[in-house]
Amino acid sequence: METRNNILLAVCATFSILNLVESQNYQQGFISLDCGLPLNESPYNDSVTTLTYISDADFTRGGKTGKVEKYLEKHFITPYTVLRYFPIPDGIRNCYSLSVKQDTKYLIRTVFLYGNYDGLNTSPRFDLYLGPNIWTTVDVQISGIGALEEIIHITRSNSLEICLVKTGTSTPMISAIELRPLQYNTYIARTDSLKRLDRLYFTNSNEIIYPKDVRDRIWFPYFEPEWTQINTTLKVSDSSDGYDPPLDAFKTAAIPTNAIIAIRNIQSTRGLNRISWQGDPCVPKQFMWIGLSCSVIDMSTPPRIIALDLSSSGLTGIVPLSIQNLSQLQELDMSKNNLTGDVPEFLAKMKSLLVINLSGNNLSGSVPRALLDRKKEGLKLLLEGNKKLCVACGTKFPVVLVVASVSSAVIIIIGLVLIVLHEISWNSVNFPYAVIRPSLELKNRRFTYSEVKEMTNNFRVVLGKGGFGVVYGLLNNEQVAVKVLFHSSSQGYKEFKAEVELLLRVHHVNLVSLIGYCEEGNDLALIYELMVNGDLKEHLSGKRSGSVLSWSSRLKIASESALCL
Repeated sequence: METRNNILLAVCATFSILNLVESQNYQQGFISLDCGLPLNESPYNDSVTTLTYISDADFTRGGKTGKVEKYLEKHFITPYTVLRYFPIPDGIRNCYSLSVKQDTKYLIRTVFLYGNYDGLNTSPRFDLYLGPNIWTTVDVQISGIGALEEIIHITRSNSLEICLVKTGTSTPMISAIELRPLQYNTYIARTDSLKRLDRLYFTNSNEIIYPKDVRDRIWFPYFEPEWTQINTTLKVSDSSDGYDPPLDAFKTAAIPTNAIIAIRNIQSTRGLNRISWQGDPCVPKQFMWIGLSCSVIDMSTPPRIIALDLSSSGLTGIVPLSIQNLSQLQELDMSKNNLTGDVPEFLAKMKSLLVINLSGNNLSGSVPRALLDRKKEGLKLLLEGNKKLCVACGTKFPVVLVVASVSSAVIIIIGLVLIVLHEISWNSVNFPYAVIRPSLELKNRRFTYSEVKEMTNNFRVVLGKGGFGVVYGLLNNEQVAVKVLFHSSSQGYKEFKAEVELLLRVHHVNLVSLIGYCEEGNDLALIYELMVNGDLKEHLSGKRSGSVLSWSSRLKIASESALCL
C-alpha cells in the first residue's frame, strides 16, 4: 500500500525542466505548511510551484527545527529543506491542529525528508495518525532519503489533527503538510478515507507530471514492455467530471502490442472458430474465451494470458510461432492434435512457461537441448505419443579426458563460485527517479505485503543491508531471512525476478531454499531459509568462528558449490 511514497527525489529532480504553473486561481482553499520555517520568514511563494507556504509554528506546541544537509538543498523545493523534529522531552505524541472547512473533501499530503539533519544517519520510523485513527507507519529507512504519504479525507468538523507518534528509538520528524480541496463528487469511497495506492498516466517517457496539476497532484509514468504507446497532438478537452487531470496525461495512452496480436493470429491461421472467441480474450471476466486463463492483478494492470488450452482442437501444421508473443504464458496444452514438424526451440526461451503438453501429435526430429535443460530445472514437458520424435537424440556427448593439476582444479572451481556469488549479490546503484518494470507472474508461494510485515514483526529485526535492499528476520518461531527490495532499484528488481524464477524451480542441498516471495505493487520481498551458522563469506574470512578454514575444507565447499551449479 506504500507504492512510490519514497520517490521524493524523483519529483524534485525534474523541477529544473518543468514550466512553472501559469498565474491562475490555483491556491483557493489550499493549506501549505512549511514545517520548521521560522515565523519571521512566513509567508513566502515557492519559486517552482508558485504556491504560498506559511510557518507551522502556530499549529503545533512542541518540536525543534532542523535543516537537511547542504548538498541536498539544491535537489528539493524550498518547503522540504527545513523540518521540525520532536525529541523525547516533547512527549510520545505530537499533533498539528488545522482549521479546515467542515464537510469538505481534501487531498492531504505529508512530506518527510530526513536528509541526515541530525548528523546521525539514522532514518526515522514512527506512526502517523489522522485524528484518532492511524493513517500509516512512516519508514524513511526504506529509501534512506524521505517518504511521502497521501490520503483523501472528508472533514467532519472545522478542525483537523495530524499526529506523529514515537514507536521506537528514532525521533519523529516532518517537512511539510499540504491540504488541497477536491470536488465532493470525486474519489468516492464506500466508507472512511482513501489512501493513495498510485497515480499513473501511461507513457514510455520518464517524465513525472508536476506541478502542472490544478489540484497539486503528482502523476507518475507507467508502461509495460508488451504495450505500444499512442499519442495525439490535437487539442484535448477535459470531460473528467471534476477530477481535472492535467492535459499532458490525456495526450498519451497504451495499447497491447503482442499478446492480443498473438492469440488472434493463432485463431485466424489455425481456423479456430469457437463461438466464445469474440471480443477481448480476457475481459470482462464472465466472457473470457474458453480455453484461456488470464491474470488479473489490479485495475491499473491489464490482464495477461497465462494458460492456453488448445487440446483436441484439430490443429495441423507446425507449432505456431506467434505463441512466443504470449510473454506471460505459464501453461501451454496443444495435445491430441495433428501437429507436425519439430518441437520449436523458442519454447525454451519462454521463461514463464511451467507446463508444455505436446503429447498425442505427429511431431518429429529431436527435442531441443535447451528444452531438456529446462525440464531438469522443473519444467513439466509432456511429449508422449509422438512416434517420430526422438527425445534422447543429441543428448549424448563423447567423453573427453582432461588432465589437470589439483591446484588448477581448485582455482577453476573457486572461480566459478565467486562469479556466481558476485552475480547474485545486490550491488549498489544510484537512486533512479522512476522504476518501470514487467510484472512477475508466478503463483506458487506468494505472500501478501501484510503477511511479510507480520512474519518480520513489522521489520523490527534487521539482519543486514545491501545496495538493493534490507534483510530482516524472524517468522514466529521459525528463522527466516526476508530480503526487502528498495522501491527505487530497477536493477535490483531484475535480480529479484531472476532469483524467484530460478529458486522456485531449482532445489539442491547446497543451495539456500526460497520459501516464498512477495510482489504487491512496488513492495517486493524474497523469503529465504536463514543460514543460522552464517554465510560463506563469513566462514571463508574467519569472521564467524574466529579461525580460518583449512584448504581441505575450502576445497570441499568449492566442490559442493560446483555440484549445486
